[in-house]
Amino acid sequence: MTIKKKLAIANVILIVILSVLGLTFLYGYRYVTSVASLANDFDRQTMYLQMMLRGLNEAIINEGTPSSLRTENEGLEGFEQIHRKLLQNIDDPEIQRILREEIDPDWKSIKRDIRPYLEHYVDLDNDELMARAGKLIVTAENIIGNVQELSEKTRAIVNANSQKSVITEIIMGIIIISLLICAVILAIHLYRAIHQPIQELNTIAEGFSRGNLSIMMDENRKDEFGTLARYFNSATSKLQKATEAMHAHSEELTALNIKLESEVNVRKEAEERISHISYHDSLTDLPNRYLFHDRLNMYIAHARRYQRRAAVLLLDIDDFKRVNDAFGHRAGDRMLKEVADRIRKCIRTTDTLSNEALLNDHTTTLARLGGDEFTVLLTELADSQNAVRVAQRIMNALSEPFILDNSEVNSSTSIGISVYPSDGETAEDLIKNADTAMHHAKKQGRNTLQFYKQSMNENFCELMNLENDLKRAIEREELLLHYQPRIDLRRGGVASMEALVRWQKPDKGLVPPGQFISLAEDTGLIVPMGTWILNTACRQNKKWQEGGIPPLIMSVNISVKQFQQEDFLDIVISALDESALEPRFLELEITENLLMQGSEHTIHMLYELRKMGVRLSMDDFGTGYSSFSYLRRFPLDVLKIDKTFIDDIPEKKDTAAIINAIITMSQSLNLTVVAEGVETEKQMDFLSRSGCDQVQGYYFSKPLPEEEFEQYVHNSLQAPVIPGHIAQDDIQQSSQG
Repeated sequence: MTIKKKLAIANVILIVILSVLGLTFLYGYRYVTSVASLANDFDRQTMYLQMMLRGLNEAIINEGTPSSLRTENEGLEGFEQIHRKLLQNIDDPEIQRILREEIDPDWKSIKRDIRPYLEHYVDLDNDELMARAGKLIVTAENIIGNVQELSEKTRAIVNANSQKSVITEIIMGIIIISLLICAVILAIHLYRAIHQPIQELNTIAEGFSRGNLSIMMDENRKDEFGTLARYFNSATSKLQKATEAMHAHSEELTALNIKLESEVNVRKEAEERISHISYHDSLTDLPNRYLFHDRLNMYIAHARRYQRRAAVLLLDIDDFKRVNDAFGHRAGDRMLKEVADRIRKCIRTTDTLSNEALLNDHTTTLARLGGDEFTVLLTELADSQNAVRVAQRIMNALSEPFILDNSEVNSSTSIGISVYPSDGETAEDLIKNADTAMHHAKKQGRNTLQFYKQSMNENFCELMNLENDLKRAIEREELLLHYQPRIDLRRGGVASMEALVRWQKPDKGLVPPGQFISLAEDTGLIVPMGTWILNTACRQNKKWQEGGIPPLIMSVNISVKQFQQEDFLDIVISALDESALEPRFLELEITENLLMQGSEHTIHMLYELRKMGVRLSMDDFGTGYSSFSYLRRFPLDVLKIDKTFIDDIPEKKDTAAIINAIITMSQSLNLTVVAEGVETEKQMDFLSRSGCDQVQGYYFSKPLPEEEFEQYVHNSLQAPVIPGHIAQDDIQQSSQG
């Protein structure tokens, strides 16, 4: 049976019980109160009536007061009401008879006669009234007697009704107790029917709160809770499976979350690393050009507001390219790291931008702009001499030898200085002007410092114009070659010649090589210029051979940039093919730095040229870092001793000993030794005694134009070359040849 039906039946039963209880109480009340109570009231009223009538008699006899008479009147009215109730509610025939036949006539007589008497009770001397009063007294006495008889009968009825009332009350009590027991049983049954599943749900809820989904409801119940239990148990089973699956997914999610967190951390670190890489030099970990530019702009804003001064030092390692060429780029990188460390140690905290000035940034103001260029920002500058002292400390620190591959490498630096605000009010101007000053310092002899001056920009503009003119020089056929002979000390005649480029500018005349060769190297114009020199030299040599001059070897200088070109071998082959010159009459002069690189490309190219029959010469030997052990690795034919050694002989004995050693070791390697820059007879005599093979220099001849060189060769064929007087101007130009 469903709980709904149980509740409906219980409600019906409760309604019936309450109805029965109500009717029982109503019946008992009516029964007890309507008969017994009425009889008791009548008994009391009759007693009162007796007293009243006796009082009336006494009042008549003793001349009562008006108040007593009014009391008598009220008592009569009360007895009349009781009289009517008795007639209406007591079914006893005897009582009904007495009331109707004996009491009613007398009662009506009293009612008829007593009121006039009461109105005139004061007039007792009236005989008629006295007679009427006597009659009333007799009537009252009769009524009293009848009432006493009636009272005895009603008292008997009351006694009988009292016994019935007790029985009725017992029966009513039994009925009420039975109904109450039924109600209690019904309430207990309903309590069990409802409370038990609710308690079960409460237990399940507590289990759910602790995460226990294994508790099930009783499905065997036949009410709504049974249906609820089946649905609930089914849902719980599904929920338990879903929870297990959720726990499994939760573990997977936790693992994924850990992985994601790790990936986020990795990404964050990568972003920080990328940000660091974007604004720092990867080799030295110093701020790069962009970060330095930003820091400089920030300080300029600070300096402009507070009227402060600052200086930018831009420094460049002198001849650093030779280190890379001689020891390789890895060694060069190690040297740059040490350069950064030395500069950092030279900069005091007071020399650099304070943390408070730039948003508590902890990066130093030392930066690497690229290559071998570094820059330093000096803040809170009180005097320009402070910048000089810092620059001097840096120059002294970098002048100490560097150890690379167990070799000592001496270095120097050139520093340019620009000052804010006199030399510029923007970061771009300060860096540009410091760079201009640094290049001017290099031109002044290197290993020096130079403050920026306005005139430097004018020189820079001239240099830019010179670069633009040089780009068009080949197209305009403004380049030409001069030839300097190399003299064979044993024969006294011309053994070979070196082709040297000259620039004939229409507006300025002949431009010295020292003014444009380094510019061509820096701008990369040396590559097309070198190709033109090679082609022109080969054609000229072939032309002289066809003109009757004995075959001579033509020596052509090759720059590192030329040699590093992938198609350099094809360029040489093309020059020989177009000129029809035999390879054995071509000699390529390469620098010591190129050989020191020792790359596979370099070695392969040298051996390919050797296979073709082209002669190979090492130029400027002794100025770099090579040794004779390196020379054995390459297919060389000629070794040229640099002019700096020749200048010191024969006066300096240590230099003379070095030259003797070079000549001896070179000849042991079957190398032809050529001494460059010979300018005196003593130098020539010393080299001749030392066994040097060939000499070249202004003592014999300066570089000559095509016609003059041709005439010089013809003269040497007539007689051995006889040293003559060399003009002082020509000797000064020998370093530029």
